[in-house]
Amino acid sequence: MQDVRLALRALRATPIVTVVAILSLALGIGANTAIFTLVDSLILRPLPIADPQRLVILSGRRNGAVRPAFSYATFDQLRRQAQAFDAALAYSNPGNKSPLTIADESVLVDRFFASGDFFSTLGVSPIAGRLFTPADDLPDGGPDGVPVVISFRLWQERFGGAAGAIGTAVTIDRAPARIVGVAPRGFLGLEIGRQFDVVLPIKSEPRVLPSIAFDDDTPWLNIMLRLRPGVSMVSATDALRAVQPQVRAAATPKQRPREFLKEPFELEPAGSGISRRFGMAGMV
Repeated sequence: MQDVRLALRALRATPIVTVVAILSLALGIGANTAIFTLVDSLILRPLPIADPQRLVILSGRRNGAVRPAFSYATFDQLRRQAQAFDAALAYSNPGNKSPLTIADESVLVDRFFASGDFFSTLGVSPIAGRLFTPADDLPDGGPDGVPVVISFRLWQERFGGAAGAIGTAVTIDRAPARIVGVAPRGFLGLEIGRQFDVVLPIKSEPRVLPSIAFDDDTPWLNIMLRLRPGVSMVSATDALRAVQPQVRAAATPKQRPREFLKEPFELEPAGSGISRRFGMAGMV
């Protein structure tokens, strides 16, 4: 008790120091609480998808190098040959913007390209309309223009949540498009700390961005796979590496073939989202 009394006397004798100390403690506690809340919401919580613990992302990096990008041809071969997985999806980096024209108003939106089985592999259901299927992943975008899935946020901000948004003709960059569905409210994408506005089929990229126009050999995509129930990461990695020579032989590009899939496949857990450590996937 004597030590407590001495401490209280010292605090009363130096009120300015006391106030500064109390404020410092309060700010420290508040900052730590805010940081934990952010980490909890962005990293610790699983994605709002079906069985997020079975979602993994394909890699090939070593010693902390950036995660490589893969070609559509690689993705196509993997989903045909990988027996340890229920399904696969591919998508581009969502950190790029395009002008979206609705009626006579244009806004910049965060967009990314995704394979036709993107939403079904994740187990995500629409809140309005429908989501992509492989039949939507067409080079010309289809007879009604490029099919577009928009985020819940964009649906609320630009359409007031109206059901009439489904089927609306829009323009993305210079490509005619049509809204086919709205992603559920809690689904913000797969990248930690970033939200998307618009998702387009991968095969529509040359029509939307003709100045870039990636072909099937261009490494610009991220690939995710869904593990079969009961299959461990170790077993899945072994299974991937077993088919890697066949994938490499079937998908080797004409340019720089010696560097293609040189590193052994690696898998990383992706059920809580992924960080922005991309290679060429950041291009579009």
